[in-house]
Amino acid sequence: MKKSELLKHIPSELPKENSAKIIKTPGRKALMILLPGWQVMGRESEDYIIHFTWKDGYLTYYPKSKEWTRHKYTTLYYNSYVSGGGFDEKSLKAIMAFTGRTYAHGAIESYEGDIYWAKREKALDNKQKRIDRKMKDVPALPKDFKRFCTRKLKESGEKKINIKLFQPYKGRMMERIFTVSNYMGPDKIYITELCRAYQRELAGGWIEWYYGEYHGRSGRRQQFWDKKRDSCVNNLPLRHYVYDNLDSIDLSPAEKDTLRLLDGKCDPTYIIRKCRSNPQIEYIAKKGCLRLAVDLVNNYGVKELKISNAIYKRLRECDGGMEARELLEVAPRITDKYLKEFCKVKDRIKASMIIGLAKEVNINHVYTLLLKTGGMTVNNIKEYEDYLRMAQRLGNNPSDEIIYRNKNWHEWHTRYADEIGKRELITKNKTENKKFKNISTDYKINKSLFSWEDENYLIIVPRNAAEINEEGRKQHHCVGAQPQYKERMCNRKSFIVFLRKKKCPDMPYYTIECDLQRVIQFYAAYDRQPDKEKVQKVLNRWMKQVKKNSKELSKAAG
Repeated sequence: MKKSELLKHIPSELPKENSAKIIKTPGRKALMILLPGWQVMGRESEDYIIHFTWKDGYLTYYPKSKEWTRHKYTTLYYNSYVSGGGFDEKSLKAIMAFTGRTYAHGAIESYEGDIYWAKREKALDNKQKRIDRKMKDVPALPKDFKRFCTRKLKESGEKKINIKLFQPYKGRMMERIFTVSNYMGPDKIYITELCRAYQRELAGGWIEWYYGEYHGRSGRRQQFWDKKRDSCVNNLPLRHYVYDNLDSIDLSPAEKDTLRLLDGKCDPTYIIRKCRSNPQIEYIAKKGCLRLAVDLVNNYGVKELKISNAIYKRLRECDGGMEARELLEVAPRITDKYLKEFCKVKDRIKASMIIGLAKEVNINHVYTLLLKTGGMTVNNIKEYEDYLRMAQRLGNNPSDEIIYRNKNWHEWHTRYADEIGKRELITKNKTENKKFKNISTDYKINKSLFSWEDENYLIIVPRNAAEINEEGRKQHHCVGAQPQYKERMCNRKSFIVFLRKKKCPDMPYYTIECDLQRVIQFYAAYDRQPDKEKVQKVLNRWMKQVKKNSKELSKAAG
């Protein structure tokens, strides 16, 4: 639709209300909708807005700025008063007649929605045809590819493997990723082509890539799209076998040898890239330390490692990687038994914790001790590390065998924690007694206001900040840890007192925050409220006495 033809139909005098009319342009009809600018939010600066829609398109025109947009009528509808009720009877009939709907409200949105989806489907169909034409030029799969995939799957002993194939393509390289599985039984092999990627050079960055859409299809039978959409692809694999057409590809002898040695252990593309930046990977792989070579390919940016022949030998025997190499550097006397146990660790955090211990103490003794006292779990190792740190804080030497080989270290961990907690609390109490000294200064007046007892309960007023801290520690809640409670008491904005049972007055029961008129909150240990209703009644009786005490003190002061 030509814009110039549409402009001819705009009336010289625009109506003051919403209106719609059918217009005739060369070859087709269109619906013209006239809207006062003030009705459309975000376009208040426009005097008027005119929307056109026809069989296979739509445009919006802004006369003041002479701007055209491809906005659908829906965009205007959601930001204006242009619903069915905004048009006169003549306009509503024009809308229904043009759209072919038996209703006016929502008719234009529905009509243009059909246009949008028809255009979208046509565009997607054209795009699919372009991709299909491109895929016809792809090199055919090698004749023995299916036999190769079947053999590799059987040799691996797994139910699913991934295979990568490199092929020259129009002066560039193509990287093809396949998954091979036999989930339906050993005689039912599925080969699915997951991805085709185009590169300027071998192992370079992808410049184009397409995802396979159907499970169990490969080669010419597979259909591709440039994004993942309801396809057989979830996440592309990171560990592949490589189809051995390497002698026909521009690779150095070292790269070919390394690819074959590390086949099925990591991504062949990464192997080629890392071999070019770190030739030592080939040497390590040829030494038989395959896990170490894989670690260097996958995770580490180390340029060159200094490794003795003795360490190479031990790494080869236990299939050790980078963590095992680091452990052998700091603890060369670790036994083969414990080195093999360490090589089974997959959690890097756990591995780094064990290496950290090996730097400080005899790791053989630690393994023996922890395996007998809770096992080499992350939580147990953390607790053991904490035990050693606390021993050091209390003046002990963690490298002393008496400390780090202590069979009762769990018990001593608790003792050390209590001792450190007591020391820290003493320091904290001294500091806060000075900081919140008004709590001590006001003790007598607070006692006269809040002290109370009946047959079963009594209220105790703290003498200083230290007693509030102790209450919080025993009750395991925040009254001692959070300074605001002591600050408010210091400034007489609110008060902390303790409810105790008369039969055991030294045992904390409830901690209470209140002012002179009400109880603000009351909680027992761990911020719980056992016997809540019963305690509430006790506190109500106590608060009556507090109010009475407050009045009496006010009279005496007045």
